[in-house]
Amino acid sequence: MRYKYLLIIVISILVFFYINQQVKIVMLQYRIKELYDQIVILQQENKRILYEKIEKELKSCQRLEKYAKELKFVPPKEKDVIIEYY
Repeated sequence: MRYKYLLIIVISILVFFYINQQVKIVMLQYRIKELYDQIVILQQENKRILYEKIEKELKSCQRLEKYAKELKFVPPKEKDVIIEYY
């Protein structure tokens, strides 16, 4: 009779730990999913920012080329360029 109660207590403890572990697993899976979704969002935002930066650089270069043409700039000749080494 005493072993019966002991067996019930041991099984109850094991079931409790099993359920506890399953709950932790589900919570971790949910957290992993949240982090994955956040990674996707950040990657998309990073790509958007990179495209904006490239677009600004291209517009800046195009603007400088336009002003250079308006001011009738010409490319420098080799003798006009001074190269300094540090």
